[in-house]
Amino acid sequence: TKATFKINATGGSATISELKFSVNSGDASAAWVSGTTTASDTAHTDDVVATGYGVKFKVGDVVQLVNATSNGLATVTAVNTDTLSLHVTVAPGGAPTAVRLVPGTVTSITVNGVSAPVVNGLAYLTGLSLLVPNGGGGLTQDVYVSYAPVGVSGTPTGSTSRIALDYIKYSSGGATTTIGTVFAGVNPATMSAVPAPTMKLVGSVPTIVVASPATTLTTGSVEVADITVTANAGGDITLNSLPISVAMTDATVASGAPGFATNGIVVKDSSGNLVTTTNSSLTSTTAGGTSTIYFGTCTTIDCNGNAGYPISKGTSQTFKIFLNLATVGNTHGAHTSSATLSLGTAYTSSTQGFGWVDTGGNASTTTGTDVAGSAGTTTSNYYEYATTTPGFYYSYPSNTAAVQS
Repeated sequence: TKATFKINATGGSATISELKFSVNSGDASAAWVSGTTTASDTAHTDDVVATGYGVKFKVGDVVQLVNATSNGLATVTAVNTDTLSLHVTVAPGGAPTAVRLVPGTVTSITVNGVSAPVVNGLAYLTGLSLLVPNGGGGLTQDVYVSYAPVGVSGTPTGSTSRIALDYIKYSSGGATTTIGTVFAGVNPATMSAVPAPTMKLVGSVPTIVVASPATTLTTGSVEVADITVTANAGGDITLNSLPISVAMTDATVASGAPGFATNGIVVKDSSGNLVTTTNSSLTSTTAGGTSTIYFGTCTTIDCNGNAGYPISKGTSQTFKIFLNLATVGNTHGAHTSSATLSLGTAYTSSTQGFGWVDTGGNASTTTGTDVAGSAGTTTSNYYEYATTTPGFYYSYPSNTAAVQS
């Protein structure tokens, strides 16, 4: 992936020779409980305890102390069911508020052709010669991030990964200056760490295309949309659910099933074979509304260990969506009867949204969900936190398929 940073210089141009990027994750964090570091220490070695989510850590994990004015790295020395003990060497300057796992998701970071490996959550690039012109134009610098393989014996699918620019060494006017403190959390003394967007890593990802079929709107069963789902060449996926949104103009959907009622939508594959699905009811016969189509024996978007629709790596399947129409009006002036269908909201709840499993990653062969964690954090478009948008899927289609009389 590529992250782009904007760097400005004032009072003269500057040349950057070194950059440091930290790598962290929101996957496993624990609240800070106690520590003996004091402001009078120059450096201190502590045995400290963090509580919460202890089972997500293991002995030997490298962790970051978060949100202290000046903090650093630690190694987990012991874990029980609810606490972990750390042996920490940090420069004092403020008590951390959390302990966060430093993941092994990123292997290297490259800037202007210079690469550095990530060691203990830090990439240290030296030998740079990046000119930052004086003034508002500044330097727009691309930073390329290389990731470890995702899957069995690699990074668990669904892991989150974020890099942040923490440190800059530059020369200007004959003087050399450094700004920033590595692993300084959100309150460093001289430069706030500048993060790139958080990434969620998977071994494979689906792409979706919504298209209008070459059909005419009439009464009876009508194909109103073709939705093609393709598995990336990186690995197999399993499709659990598709949300849809239907709008009717001068036409009505039949009452019952087939029709607007529960399990009233018919789905066929590209060869015209029936696909095993269930669906929630639409809003009404006249308005259409929203519904979620579940594949196989799924009843929720994470499928709860049931069987969805498997799609092998590098292949695709087109799902033909049929509605049963009760009435179709005639043309009234410039008005034509129509049925339109688009994908619904990517995530509304555990039972409404677009659900898929990275089967080619670390997915369990018995439950279908990823062994990295619960379905709530590893199924495609669940919210990682209550206020963040889904992190697994990009370019979610917004176009509409339409069939007219």
